[in-house]
Amino acid sequence: MPAREPGRALSGEGERWARFGRWVADRRAAAGLRVRDAAKRAGIGEAEWRAIEAGHREIGTLRVFVHPDAELLGRIADALGVPRAEALEHAEVPVLSPVGADGSPEAPAMLDGRARALLERIRRLTPADRELLERLVDRLLRT
Repeated sequence: MPAREPGRALSGEGERWARFGRWVADRRAAAGLRVRDAAKRAGIGEAEWRAIEAGHREIGTLRVFVHPDAELLGRIADALGVPRAEALEHAEVPVLSPVGADGSPEAPAMLDGRARALLERIRRLTPADRELLERLVDRLLRT
């Protein structure tokens, strides 16, 4: 996961999660929930919820972006009492086709079998591994 050095501007990815964190904090406040209560509803610890609202977590002197997966985004939405699709939208998760019953994006029917299989494999990666894959793809596309 990319980290931000002190004094450096956030990247597009950092801004994305900072915007999402502000939205989560605003929705939590509008729902009249304390961090403790919202975190409990989502089934995560208070520190994790605070990291989501901040858009990052501190690891030593490094600031590491949060990357909640679609399942956690759905639990956050449920905790806030908002539609899962709304949380996916605010997290700027590309929804390629209708959202599944569990709130996660479904593979579009137009993809061929290999592309669908690859998409499913990517979805099973940890957030840190997905970030590494994103960075690799970005580098490949820049050349």
